[in-house]
Amino acid sequence: MTSLNTYERSGGVSVMRPPRGQVYVYAVIVLGAVVMASTLTTLQFPRPGLFAAFLVLSVISSALKVDMPLGAGSSCISLSYAVDFTALLFLGPAPTMLIVMSSAWSQSTFRMSERNPAYKTLFSMATLVISVGAAGATYAALGGSYGTLPAAPLQSLVAAAMIYFLVNSLAVAGAFGLSTGRSVFRVWHDNFLWTISSYVVGAIAAGTAVELSQSAGQWWTALAFIPLGLTYRTYRIYLRRIADEQQRTAEWTQLHRDSTEVLARAIQAKDEGGSSHVERVQYYAAALARGLDLTDPERQAIEIAALLHDVGKLAVPEHILSKPGPLTLDERKKMQLHAEIGAEIVSAVRFPFPVAPLIRSHHERWDGTGYPSRLRGEQIPIGARVLSVVDCFDALTSERPYRAALSADAAIRLLQDGAGKAFDPAIVHAFTALVPQLTPPTTDGLPRRVRRSMGSASDHRALDHQERISANAFAEIASANRETYALYEIAQSMGRSMGLTDTMTFISSKLSALVPFSTCALFVRRGENDLLCRFAIGVHAHLLESASIAAGDGLSGWVMRHRRPLVNGLPIVEFQAAGSSAEIALQSALVCPLIVGDEVIGTIAVFHHDAESYTEDHRRVLDQVADQAASVVHNALVFERTQDQAFKDALTGLANPRALQFQVAREVGRARRTSSQFSLLLLDLDDFKTINDEHGHLAGDRALQEVARVLQETTRAYDTCIRYGGDEFVVLLSSCAGAETDERRRQLQEAVAGISLLGEDGRTIALRVSAGASVFPDDGDTYERLLARADRRMYRNKAASKMERSRRLAAGRDNVAHLPHPVAR
Repeated sequence: MTSLNTYERSGGVSVMRPPRGQVYVYAVIVLGAVVMASTLTTLQFPRPGLFAAFLVLSVISSALKVDMPLGAGSSCISLSYAVDFTALLFLGPAPTMLIVMSSAWSQSTFRMSERNPAYKTLFSMATLVISVGAAGATYAALGGSYGTLPAAPLQSLVAAAMIYFLVNSLAVAGAFGLSTGRSVFRVWHDNFLWTISSYVVGAIAAGTAVELSQSAGQWWTALAFIPLGLTYRTYRIYLRRIADEQQRTAEWTQLHRDSTEVLARAIQAKDEGGSSHVERVQYYAAALARGLDLTDPERQAIEIAALLHDVGKLAVPEHILSKPGPLTLDERKKMQLHAEIGAEIVSAVRFPFPVAPLIRSHHERWDGTGYPSRLRGEQIPIGARVLSVVDCFDALTSERPYRAALSADAAIRLLQDGAGKAFDPAIVHAFTALVPQLTPPTTDGLPRRVRRSMGSASDHRALDHQERISANAFAEIASANRETYALYEIAQSMGRSMGLTDTMTFISSKLSALVPFSTCALFVRRGENDLLCRFAIGVHAHLLESASIAAGDGLSGWVMRHRRPLVNGLPIVEFQAAGSSAEIALQSALVCPLIVGDEVIGTIAVFHHDAESYTEDHRRVLDQVADQAASVVHNALVFERTQDQAFKDALTGLANPRALQFQVAREVGRARRTSSQFSLLLLDLDDFKTINDEHGHLAGDRALQEVARVLQETTRAYDTCIRYGGDEFVVLLSSCAGAETDERRRQLQEAVAGISLLGEDGRTIALRVSAGASVFPDDGDTYERLLARADRRMYRNKAASKMERSRRLAAGRDNVAHLPHPVAR
């Protein structure tokens, strides 16, 4: 009859990896050596021919092993147990230990796809030596004798066989359990308990052989093994068929699982995080399920649920999934539906284990405040509790549109804060201890576990090629989703700002994720003859800012004239047309027209360092952006013109009273930020009514224009001149106060007094202004207070000027009165 041997075939999991497994294996090897050494003193070979025969038979039978189809961590069976037990009954424990050591070496060496490490072979030898020693001691204790059977042999034979089975199977189960972190008893129960009958039958066959040897002679002993050999042959064929069927089942199961995984990743690729999220969550969940020692069906359900836990997000709009800010109440309710919808979708698939309940409940909270059913504590399926912890951990440690990724330590602290409230405290504790040992996957593609079934290098190359194709497909899905969302964001945000610079800054930031560029520029049409660069960002942007390109020149001129995009043009042409002769590092350009109605109002251009870097797909995307941006750019230009007209005085070209309050508020803000001061000058044109009355209103208009010109020429570039109303002007002097303000006031008054303006009758029109100043914050901290203080001082200056002129006029009349009278002739 066949039996279970100690050769371990653990599918890539070495019993030497965990420290406790390593200690256990070496302890068994040491114990086996001690047992073997203790029997060497009694080692005798009274029947050397029989010893040699059993040794050869054991080695041959152990090499004729049959792998048991028990999956990962399985063993193999052979006829060697029956031979070894028969040798024990004929020769005793000491010679039999040498035989089983040879048998273990043979079984661990021959017909192996991979060479066994030395510790595995020694472990197999040690377990058999210990098993033979324990079985021999039991047999002798129950009255058994070697070479002949006792009067009542069944009790001693069965007891020895049971001890052999227990020692052998428990030793191997201990190695499996400690190497994988599973329960030793569960490994023994699931994989070895069913083989107990083979030990009993083998012991009976060995007893029959001994009996035949005593009654009919040694050569008749072989008859006891004929039924055993036939049974082995039948069992071998049966196991092969089972193995073939299991392989087909495993292939279909794997195909089903891989299909589910690829579909889940394709769905997840729509998310900004890409398809790695489900791969990481599955990895964390599987590791945590193993650490919690859950059953195989529970672990498989968790792994599948980890793949599909977010499938319900297909029913959630993209703008909610990718919203950078907090969700509204309605948006949150829509988001929360994904758990129920995902469970409904998955429930249509007949998984052999419960998956839909885990997906439905993975957002339930330990304190009962979760959704959708407000389950509490252990009412939540344990798989859902596992998913909630690992899903939260991966979300916290990943980049999201609404926040940056956290470190693993910070995420663990948040999980610990939520233990007992959002999460099962025991699961959080187990996961916290497990995290330092985990190395989550970082790449997308097909599952690499199928590599175990592909042996040759060509198979591996084919798989790598297939993975690259799959990864490219996921990347295309993610890219399409990013493009859709970026275009949506651009469309939603374009109307929020009427400023051209703000609009283009936003567009360029979103465009960079869709169309790579080193430089981005916007050219707008100015009149009929040229294009003006109104925005530029990136490499060499300073060479394009405010540059003008003649109609038809450069890349943008060509695009404007032909009204169609230009792909992979030479950037140097554009920069030379813009008047730059500097060397540039840009090698390719993509330019699209901005068309409103039938009019081309400008172009949007992107430039790249690499030659021929732009494709038709890039052209398509930029064309869509340009189509959306055209109307916004047009509106911004109209707004600028309207704003310019609304805040500019038509007669003098200075800013008008509408702009005064904004300018003062800006200066107040700047002065407060920098702890500085500024001055406000209020100027009034003296005798303006007299000018209008004596010389006409056209002369008065020319007088106002001349005063405005002189004010702009006399003040600094960063000062602001405003026509406040009628014949009054306001000048904002930045970073100016005290004596400097008085000096600038006198300079302005002198400059106006120096104006030479002729009336229509040829007379010179004298121009003078009265002025008053106020300083922020000494004279006031608001627009109204500063203006009122400057107004009072201006009127005092006007009154003083009038008194001075009156005094001078009176003095002139006195001088005329004292002249001698002419003599009449």
